[in-house]
Formats: sequence, structure tokens, C-alpha cells
Amino acid sequence: MRERGRMTTGRLAGMIENEGVPLWELDQAFWARERGVDYPLTHYDLETWEESVREGDPAARAVSDTGDLLRLIEDRYPGHRLDLRAEGGRARISLLITETRDGKLPIGVAGEYQGEAPPSRLGRAIALATVRADGLARGLDLRLKAVAGLAKRAPPYADWPVEEISTGRWGAVHHGLRLLCATANSPEGAARHATMNHKGDYGLLLCRERYETLAPQAGLPDQPARTLAQDDSGGPEF
Repeated sequence: MRERGRMTTGRLAGMIENEGVPLWELDQAFWARERGVDYPLTHYDLETWEESVREGDPAARAVSDTGDLLRLIEDRYPGHRLDLRAEGGRARISLLITETRDGKLPIGVAGEYQGEAPPSRLGRAIALATVRADGLARGLDLRLKAVAGLAKRAPPYADWPVEEISTGRWGAVHHGLRLLCATANSPEGAARHATMNHKGDYGLLLCRERYETLAPQAGLPDQPARTLAQDDSGGPEF
């Protein structure tokens, strides 16, 4: 008996890649990930999935029915590009997502499949590319939520002090908000990089992730400094 647990992108992708997993299981697993429920499905969730099939929910048969999968792509991702080339029993598939129902993404994310895929199994390959692309889109959304609203509090990049982050590497940094622009081998280069940084939440996301990646080895503070950044209530940022 398989252990019941949350259906993740990686777990679902692995199941789709496994030729031994039947389509009905993949349909249920795909639906479980969409609904955020555990898999294998509980008795209640199984009945709900069956009802979703009867109601024509494209997520309920997205792997076994390519038409449903394409309907899901069309509805879920207003901005997308699906590239498919199949020849001699092999296929190269790419699904690029630039916009979801929640809005445009700051950068496009693409899920891909390349390998054996006879015509009868193209739907499975497209589903795999879709799951991978959707996983990247969800991951980007979660990462952006970590810096949501930060743009209103962060000063312009050009106003950040340039410091030597590590030996011979300089960067514009805001310790209070744990943000670091791309580094350079001189203070002047670091200042130029700051002016070219991505704007908006995505740019701040890159700065936050860069800061937290370099913090352990560069001796940067791993907690926000109260003296440098406080919200209106007097508490520390983040």
C-alpha cells in the first residue's frame, strides 16, 4: 500500500515519466495536485474526483484526454506558447507560460519534455511539460510573495551603499531589508550594476535571494537590522 501524502510537482512528474503507471492513476494524481489533497485519494476525494469527471472538469482527466489538457492550458494560462515537434516516435515539447489567471509573470517560465513519445503517448508527454511549467510558475509566485510590498519600502537602488561583500567583490547592499544587487570587481562596477537591476518585485526578489545566498560565506547579517529598517509599528521588517 502506497503511503498517502501531498501530491507535489516532483512526485507527479515522476509518476507521469513512469510508463508503468496507468492513465487513470495519473488523472487522479493530477487532480489531487490541482485540489491540494493527498494521494492516493481518500474515499471522499475519490467520489469528488468522479463527480469532477462527470461535470467535465478538465483537470480530472488532463493526462488521459489531451483535449481536456489543452482546454486547461487555454483557461489557466492566458499567456502561453506551446511548441511541439514529433517525428519518428520522438517528441520535443515546450510550454512557455508568461501569464496566469492571476496576472502576468515578470519572466516567462517553461516546462519541457524531450524523448520517446509515439503519437499515442503525446498527451502524456504534453502533460509532463505542463506539470513542469506549472510547477515553475507556482514556485515563482511563492518566491514573489516573500517580497510582496517591499518595493514601497526599499529606497532606489542607486541610493544603496556600495560595500566590499567578499574579497575583491563589491555590491550595492541594503542590510536592513537583506537585499544585494549583482556584485562586481570594483565599486564603480557595482554602482553600475545597481542602476541596471530589474525593477519591481522581481528585481527585489533577486536581490533578496542573492543576499541570503551570500550571507553565510560573506558574513552578512542573517537577520534584518532594526536600526536600519522598521515598519510603522516599530517592528523589524520581515
